[in-house]
Amino acid sequence: MAGAVLSTPTFALQPAAEKVALSTNYITNFDFLNQYLPDTYEKEFERYGNRSIASFMRMVGAEIPSASDQIKWAEQGRLHIKYTTCTASAVAAGVGTFTISDTGATTAAIRIGQTVFVQVNSTGVTNKAIVTAVSALVVTVAFYEATVGIVNADVCTMFIYGSEFKKGTNGMVGSLESED
Repeated sequence: MAGAVLSTPTFALQPAAEKVALSTNYITNFDFLNQYLPDTYEKEFERYGNRSIASFMRMVGAEIPSASDQIKWAEQGRLHIKYTTCTASAVAAGVGTFTISDTGATTAAIRIGQTVFVQVNSTGVTNKAIVTAVSALVVTVAFYEATVGIVNADVCTMFIYGSEFKKGTNGMVGSLESED
């Protein structure tokens, strides 16, 4: 039968003769407050507060007073050490000595066992080495490469890129104190 309405499933529709908004044309059991599920919302409020950042921080105990405290930010100058004016001397047989003459440096912030990258400022020749001795502003290194392109009196740039120690040794000796 064309145009006939089946008896199942049923529907609740009350047609009207005029185009009028009636209460029967709308869903009546929907409430905007039901979407938050009040029973869980109260529990959530007890646990996390009123859903603001300040309330959450207070509830988890992460508040710190900052108005009465002095917070000092300090960069550690020892993390990326680079010397741009190092003069090479006694470079022979895979060993070299460098005198650091950067302005303001009183002692070298380099320690025994650190690995350094050395580049000649004028030619760009590079070599990698391990620090074997340090005395004030004089650093002695042992080069990893068999052919060393650095010669005596070359002005070089040197920076630390890591450290290397034999298995079973104590490792780094001493400490570097950072300047604020």
